[in-house]
Amino acid sequence: MAAKATRLVRVDIETDRLIADTARLQQRFKKDVVASAIGAYVEANREELDRALDRTQHRIDSADDPFVVDPRTGLTRAEREELFARMD
Repeated sequence: MAAKATRLVRVDIETDRLIADTARLQQRFKKDVVASAIGAYVEANREELDRALDRTQHRIDSADDPFVVDPRTGLTRAEREELFARMD
């Protein structure tokens, strides 16, 4: 199995202490505690996050700047248009 890429997440000292205590009590890795917490947060706030993403998408779609990055694809409008032009 290929190793997953990781990213550093910075938290304040008190939050790190809470994560470490939780991980120790549950006999889990800190990264697993954080991943579970983020997953639960996203699920609990899914509708609000989707609405915010839709508003952002609308602003991007209506923007005149072809170099604004679309948060759903990570591509600019110019890159997206170039990609789809190659597919034709």
